[in-house]
Amino acid sequence: GIFGSPVGAGGAGGGGNGTWYLSQFLQSSTPGTPNTGGGGGGGAYYSEFGGSNGGSGIVIVRYKSAVQVCNECGTDYYYNGSLCVSCPVGSSSPPGATTACKCPKDYHRKVDGGVYSCAACAKGTTRPAGDTVPGGDATTCSAGSSSSPPPPPPSS
Repeated sequence: GIFGSPVGAGGAGGGGNGTWYLSQFLQSSTPGTPNTGGGGGGGAYYSEFGGSNGGSGIVIVRYKSAVQVCNECGTDYYYNGSLCVSCPVGSSSPPGATTACKCPKDYHRKVDGGVYSCAACAKGTTRPAGDTVPGGDATTCSAGSSSSPPPPPPSS
């Protein structure tokens, strides 16, 4: 600035003020505000006082939107490691973090060409509830008292 005239504020982003001089009073420049990237104030014209330091830079970090992984599935869905998929035919699952579905009482795990399902036990045979699908080998029903006829499979 020129003797007797104040110097304006520093640049945007927290810049410091410049030096100014009025008769016997000298006001030194001020540094830029930290973490704003603003510059320091300028020095006075005909003065041994130089400008001040600029403000420290800032870092702007941007994140891509989070991809929500479906590992808590709704009723009759299970998490296959990538997403929630519908339970195999005849099976069911409660809502929540589950990786398989279950066959009801008097149904067994059936595997046909890599496709899993729950199939009804033949009349006069039974199987406890709990075979998990998909996964594992086919299961069979045992002789015993079963519901006659077996209950219909849960809808999925």
